[in-house]
Amino acid sequence: CPYDSLTVYDGPTRHAPVLGKFCGEHGPVTFFSSGEHLYLEFITRTGRMGLANDPYDSSVDYKFNRRGFNVSFSFRQDLINMDKPAESQNMYHIRGTACDMRVISNSSRNGTINSPRYPKNFPVNITCIYYIDGHYSQDRLEKVKIKFTDFSIPGSMPDCNSGYVAIDEEGRPDARVFKERYCGPYLPPDTSSKNSRLVLIFNTDNARESRGFSAFYEFIPDYGIPGENVEEGKCTYLYASKSSKSGTFNSPHHPLRYPDNTHCRYIFRPEPGERILISFYTFFLGEKDTACDNNDFLEIFHSGRTAGDSYSVKHCGRRFPGPILAHKQLEIQFISRRNSKNSTGFEARFEFVHPDSLNTDCGGRVHSYGTGGIIVSPGFPEKYSSRTYCRWTIKASSPFNDILIYFFAFQTEGTVSREETTSNYGCQNAVLRLYRGNARYPTMYVEAPEEKCGKLDGEPFLSNNDTFELEFLTSSRALGAKGFKITWTEVHKEGVSCDFFRCSKSEYCIHSELACNQVPNCGRGDNSDEEEGCPAVSKFDILHIAIGASISSFFCIVLVICGLYHRRRLSPEQIRTRRRPFPPEQDTVEVRYVAADSSCNTTDRLLQLDHVGLNENGKAAVTSPLTPNQNKKCLPDSAVTTPCESPPPFSLKKQPSEGEQAIKTVDTANHKPQTPRIQKVSIV
Repeated sequence: CPYDSLTVYDGPTRHAPVLGKFCGEHGPVTFFSSGEHLYLEFITRTGRMGLANDPYDSSVDYKFNRRGFNVSFSFRQDLINMDKPAESQNMYHIRGTACDMRVISNSSRNGTINSPRYPKNFPVNITCIYYIDGHYSQDRLEKVKIKFTDFSIPGSMPDCNSGYVAIDEEGRPDARVFKERYCGPYLPPDTSSKNSRLVLIFNTDNARESRGFSAFYEFIPDYGIPGENVEEGKCTYLYASKSSKSGTFNSPHHPLRYPDNTHCRYIFRPEPGERILISFYTFFLGEKDTACDNNDFLEIFHSGRTAGDSYSVKHCGRRFPGPILAHKQLEIQFISRRNSKNSTGFEARFEFVHPDSLNTDCGGRVHSYGTGGIIVSPGFPEKYSSRTYCRWTIKASSPFNDILIYFFAFQTEGTVSREETTSNYGCQNAVLRLYRGNARYPTMYVEAPEEKCGKLDGEPFLSNNDTFELEFLTSSRALGAKGFKITWTEVHKEGVSCDFFRCSKSEYCIHSELACNQVPNCGRGDNSDEEEGCPAVSKFDILHIAIGASISSFFCIVLVICGLYHRRRLSPEQIRTRRRPFPPEQDTVEVRYVAADSSCNTTDRLLQLDHVGLNENGKAAVTSPLTPNQNKKCLPDSAVTTPCESPPPFSLKKQPSEGEQAIKTVDTANHKPQTPRIQKVSIV
């Protein structure tokens, strides 16, 4: 209020506590004095534009409508006397109100609130608001729980037209719609706030006098975690499939820094036949990624598919845990130590899914029979899809043998190396877990499986016994990558001698069939199985093959270009003519042999195409009827060939003479006669 203002003081002078300072425009405001006095101060200051008498008043597009204010007041003896000291240091009357109270979490963690004049009858036609505020800071959050111990407000639910008590769990004092209004002789249910504030409204408009209420309040720790808090005052939350099929959970106070010395439990309970799919959005539990027992960590307890198939995994630092798929109930624990500094914790998503909604067209049990094989991700080398689950179990032919796997090609989302990024890393949306045998089952908590992602070409891994299990899982947010191609080899360990092939460097004993198979089976840096005794291709042969392939490719390209160029130069009629394998059905081709004669100065053969009828067999005969015994006529000069005229029309029904020679017969079924067309071609 830089210029004009109205200030209300709760006392006889301007040195009393200020109830409010007003300027501009305001609606109706009501004040109650704490004692016998209220002091109002109205000030108008200089420095503003005097638009009332300003000569430039007509040039401005606004005016101040300085109407001032109108105040009504009354002196009453029936007002509530709030001069009594509060029950404790954390409860006080809000100045300027008739009976509004505020309770804050301080040294006292609980207390009692009462209606005005309790246990005597409350005054009518008043509204009292109780603000109960729990602690809210970066290190500490609290909720409010209220329990009524006495209650008597005339009226009947649900209308409660003659007074009521209403509770807003979200702490909104101006709420107009409440979840429930309570009146009558029965105690309202226990209620907890959804955040750090709970608001209770006590209204006695049109009510009959009664003793009112008394309630016990308590501040309980709030961890800012969605879910069902199953242990009051403790950080234990339940996520049941029957309540919600999906949702999120997080560390305390996320995305703020989580408090020190905190222990939280997250329990996930699926329905029969369902699976639990969990993926992490954010993860920051300190800077150290190893020795999690001495730092803040997240521990995941896998119940497993059988009683003995259970283990736990601890995660800390900035490395994302990979997606998780649990077949039974799953529990996650979060433990923070001291000096958490600026660690913000984690946020994750859970989904209760049916197996049919997952991509499971992969995996299975593989029996070695002493040799080896290849495993590929779904669609390799194309991208894998989201929500994919594959599990391979490789079993050696002997309990004394091991299984060696080798990443022939491996490319997935994420990275296991912190050196490749300056922020978070890990297998956030796609992970390949390696279980090196059943050695993880004898005890409840054992070494966690290895999680692999990113680029890992050329990495070998050896099992601890005769079984090697691989589990590939992608989250709902996976974008896909090339995937992997893994070779596996059974390593024989029976006795000291090797009856098969002995690798020169790793000294692994592998089956002889695996030698020279163009697949690495001896491990990292050992290619002896592809070198010793294998037919080698000389560099000279390889060079010649490459040169020959290059030349062949070049000539093929040239031929294609020439063909396309030649085709473009041909006219459409030429193309149609070349494509026509036979003459039109309406024409009959006759080939006649024309003998050279002394009277005809030519040695040409004449091809005469003439239209003829059908013979007795329904065929058009192509003959050479012109023999030396037939008459010859000279053709006119305009003829294409020699000046010999063609003989009279020859009947196809007549059998050819001895000198005549049948050349070709073509089918002219359904032949329709039409005007003859003569074509002459000279053949030498």
